[in-house]
Order: sequence, then C-alpha cells, then structure tokens
Amino acid sequence: MEIIDGSFGEGGGQILRTAIAISALSGKPIKVINIRSKRENPGLRPQHLLAVKALAMLCDAKVEGASIGSRELTFIPSKIKGGNYSFDVGTAGSVTLVLQALLPVLVFAQDDSYITIEGGTSVPKSPTINYFEDVLLFHLKKMGVNVKITLMRHGFYPKGGGIVNVEIKSVDELRPLNLDRFGEIKKLKLYAYSEGLPCHIVEREIDKSISLINGKVAKEVIEIEKRCVNPSSSNVGNFFFIFALGSQDTVLGYDGIGQKGLPAEKVAEKPTLEIIQNIFVSNAAVDMFAGDQLLIWMALAKGVSSITTHKYTMHAYTTLHLLRQLLGIEFQVEGSLDKPARIKIQGKPIK
Repeated sequence: MEIIDGSFGEGGGQILRTAIAISALSGKPIKVINIRSKRENPGLRPQHLLAVKALAMLCDAKVEGASIGSRELTFIPSKIKGGNYSFDVGTAGSVTLVLQALLPVLVFAQDDSYITIEGGTSVPKSPTINYFEDVLLFHLKKMGVNVKITLMRHGFYPKGGGIVNVEIKSVDELRPLNLDRFGEIKKLKLYAYSEGLPCHIVEREIDKSISLINGKVAKEVIEIEKRCVNPSSSNVGNFFFIFALGSQDTVLGYDGIGQKGLPAEKVAEKPTLEIIQNIFVSNAAVDMFAGDQLLIWMALAKGVSSITTHKYTMHAYTTLHLLRQLLGIEFQVEGSLDKPARIKIQGKPIK
C-alpha cells in the first residue's frame, strides 16, 4: 500500500483529491497521513469528505477514516462505474474542488456519466464555476475531454445551496496538451455577479476593472456583463470574473469573491491586475490556477505535454511530486517558484 504524506509541499486538500483520484484510476490502494496538516483547521472538511465518499461510490472502494477532522485515510478501490449520481456537500464547500477529484475518474469510466452536485459554486479559496467551465474545460476539450456544465443555482459562503449538473462523456485516451504562449488579446470579458446585494456592487467592480485596463486593451475586444439578481434574495453572494481569449487559441481566467468587509473595488482589483501581468509581462499560455489543475490530466495523457504558466505555484510543485510518486511520471520545470515557468510531462496513461 502506497503511503502519501499529506503534509508535503503545500500540505492542503489537493494532495488528498489527487491521490484518491489516481488510486481509483489505477486500482492501487493508498493511505494518506497528515491530511491538510498545514491548514488552520487540519483534517477532512466537508468538501474533502464528499470527494472521498463520492469516489468510493464510483469505484466500490473500501475506506477507513472517512469522517470530519480525520487526519488519516485508507482508500482501497475496485472497478470504476459510470452512471447517474447526486452528491450534496451539505455546506458551502466547493463544488469545483469536488469536481477536480471526480472528473479524471469519470472520464475513464466505461460508461458516460451524469452527476448533480450541491454546495458552493463561488466561494473563497477555490475556482468559481465560471472559471471551471470557461477556462479549465476549454483546455481539457483540446485533450479530448467532453464535459458539459449546467449551472442551476449559485451557492455562496456560508449557506451553499448551489446546484450544478455535469454530463461527462467517457474516453479511451487523452491527447497531449501543448500551449506555448498566450499571444495577442482577441477577447477580454469582465463579468460581475451579485445576488441578494445592492446593485452598486457590480457597477463598482466593473468600473474598477475598466480603470485598470484603460489604455492597455483596445476597447473593441472588451466585453462587459453585469448581473444583479434579486437584491432582496436570502441567497447572498458576489463574485467578479475576468476572462481572456488569446490569438494562440488559449484562455486565461482570474476571479475574486465578495466577502463581508471587502470593498467591491478590491474584489475586482486583484484578478484584473493578475490578468494584465499574465498577458503583458509573462505572456504565459495558462494562468497560475490552470498551471496546477491541468497537471493530473497531462500526466494521464498519451505523449509529452508542455505548457507555460504565469506562476509556478507551490500547489503545482506538490502535485508534480505526488504524480511522480503515484504514476512514475517524468517531468521537467524550467523556472522557479512563484515565477513564470514551462512545465513538461511525459504522460503515463493508465491501462
């Protein structure tokens, strides 16, 4: 049984999600220790527990340690089954983080799958569902992945309650991914969404973002969408998402989550500044989040994949070393932590 140290590198939940996904795919049992040991509230949280239970259901796994707060988990998988499933995080736990664990497994199931997940769709410290659909799935489609997202309802912290339907087509193998640079801007979209809040919030976010990109981006490539839904709603939340399509047929995305006490201008400022740096300074083909989330897919693809990322994060560093431990992949990184980098992976498809 392979022992995974959950305190390695960034020491968060991604180690667990990646490890159980690879375990389910490979059929190899694992034991994860020191789960999320570098977090303020270590051990399994609701979204991690749901990912474990959902994957266990998908591959008839035997599991020990699957409880809130648990710092050790044993996962012994069996055969993967596609089909129809429904999962509820039970809180505002991130739907997209759960999907990160489920999709690599369901894509390789014998049958197509249809799943419904209830939880948080736009919550702190995780990708928004907009990012997941517009950026991550854009890249995965190039690799042969066919996934359709239907957002039924947004879910925000702390209530959750968002609902997402996901259709996953099964595949036999993945194509390698090669993205060298972003190129020139073909489209820049600014999207601000609020629910149960005053409409001036989305106005201020868009105004702030525009003030930062004025003079840097041609007006004819800018698209703006503002949505203020039912200011009296009890479903309260806000996010800002900025998306860019490049001339080299790649996309970038950065988002900000509205939080109590955080001015609307600040919600839009950081993602706008990041995408400006990504386009005009590094011109990397993928943003720092895709530069981490794509790695498991590159490892499972046939052939050599190569991407340039705006920042080589500790998440990416951790994932690469975990994939080497579990799959025996060979990889090369040209660059240093928190700087632009090129990542190459010799894929090792699981038969």
